[in-house]
Amino acid sequence: MSDQISRPDAIIIGGGIGGLACAVGLTRKGVRVRLYEKSAEFGEVGAGLQLAPNCTRILNDYGLLEEAVELGVVPEHMRMLDALEGGELTRLDLADVEKRYGFPYMVMHRSDLHGLLLREARRLGAELITSADCVGCENVPSGARVRFAVGGTDQAAVVIAADGLHSVARRLLV
Repeated sequence: MSDQISRPDAIIIGGGIGGLACAVGLTRKGVRVRLYEKSAEFGEVGAGLQLAPNCTRILNDYGLLEEAVELGVVPEHMRMLDALEGGELTRLDLADVEKRYGFPYMVMHRSDLHGLLLREARRLGAELITSADCVGCENVPSGARVRFAVGGTDQAAVVIAADGLHSVARRLLV
């Protein structure tokens, strides 16, 4: 992996929602991003997500809110029910949330949000590499270097760990 021709400004380890969102945000700012995902293909598993107005504001800033709304649902209200008796405890009118914060509350499937961010990262030109299992990270004078299970290294001014619960970088720092 050290045979890459141009050195990125930032390396992101992990191609899930967090890593891809980071890649989109940085690339939009002109940062040359190289993202490594250990799986052979990009994909997201899991169920639905709730996206609060602070999240939908960012999707709007990225020009992705309209497509996200098409993929998800903007509910009119949210109800909290008693777990034992099933009676309504409270009800929140979500139109008020949008009026107050300027952006909607919405729900969508994890894989839909992941796909939206993946398409945008590709469109913006982030370098996305699969089958790259990062097994080490270290500081070097010019930034940070990552090491891969199949051999090889890469380095950049900054390495961002977005590789989840079993993060290599987290084990080194915590």
